[in-house]
Amino acid sequence: MSQYATFEEPRRSDWSCDFKNMFLTETVNVKFLRAVFAEYIATSAFLWITIQTVTYMYGSPSFLLAVATSFGLSIAVLVSVFADVSGGHINPAVSLGLFLRGKISFVRLISYTSAQCLGAMTGSALVKAAGAAAYDTVTGGANKVFVDTTGQAVLAEMVGTSLLVFTVFTVCDENKTKNNVGWLAIGLSVFLAHLALLGATNTSINPARSFGAAVVSDYWDNHWVWWVGPYLGAVLAAVLYEFFKARKGLDY
Repeated sequence: MSQYATFEEPRRSDWSCDFKNMFLTETVNVKFLRAVFAEYIATSAFLWITIQTVTYMYGSPSFLLAVATSFGLSIAVLVSVFADVSGGHINPAVSLGLFLRGKISFVRLISYTSAQCLGAMTGSALVKAAGAAAYDTVTGGANKVFVDTTGQAVLAEMVGTSLLVFTVFTVCDENKTKNNVGWLAIGLSVFLAHLALLGATNTSINPARSFGAAVVSDYWDNHWVWWVGPYLGAVLAAVLYEFFKARKGLDY
């Protein structure tokens, strides 16, 4: 299945040495602009759904399951909806992983990451606008370090993110039998990561998700963890995928 293959993307090996020309060539493309906007909308929806769940399920006996389900199902649905427009990354770590494997350009990586962060801010702001008191009670769903050290938090986030990014690589493998449920596997990887990490870090595995919550709630403690951990996870997933599964001719 190729959830990330429906837009035309020049491979890095074909890039011109003239970065200005490469930038202009891609950014004036209507499909590219549509894809960037799709990432903004998808990430806005993702944060609205998930932070709304965190805000109003807080204190419930089913809080852990409800939050993990919200994050997992929302990603599954949004990837399914936006895969043929932008690839449905909705996560800078996913975009970084695809960049490291040569599947998207640097221009697209930066553009997607910017759109995802803006979308995360928008989604979080919508939740706060609908109920500031409840939102503030959970600090806007901002990520926090509940383990003993920030190093442990980075490690946890790295492992959780590598699960997600490796899953993305695997379900997009052109050499596998095509199926229509790759979005479900991606959503389930997010669900499992949240079950594992909510008690340790509130689960980031997505720097944009953490950034949007931090901006709107103005909670920045250990914020670097939510970038370093997921980005290391993306690097780890790319290395492991190259070692175990990469085959000549894959396209995302």
